[in-house]
Amino acid sequence: MLSIKESFLAMRIFLDKYYFRTKSFDIGGLLGDTILFGGNETADPAAWEDWISSAEKYIKEFDNIDICKAYIIMMDFLKEYGLRVNSNEVALLVSEMKLVKDSESKNKRYWNEWLESIKALNNGDLI
Repeated sequence: MLSIKESFLAMRIFLDKYYFRTKSFDIGGLLGDTILFGGNETADPAAWEDWISSAEKYIKEFDNIDICKAYIIMMDFLKEYGLRVNSNEVALLVSEMKLVKDSESKNKRYWNEWLESIKALNNGDLI
């Protein structure tokens, strides 16, 4: 189970891996926007607010978020970001991340990388 901040950090780890593999300009920009300074203050203050808005669509409590819900929140956050910046790259990523059933994404690589991101977070491997 993850807190809202832990799920956000796991998303950053996931996106960091994706960025270094693809060099996606739009994901690189998002990573810059989502750098955390101190508590919950992001480089772009709207990024944290957008994360909370995505989370509120799927959960009522911001503690004890299961990894599947956190993944869904991440997909929603990315979908909204992609629409806002008009990014085909992000839209393609979200379409490949889509869950076909619980804990199985259309492209299994993304679910596995999500699990690796959670493990890295639990090991203290933050970016």
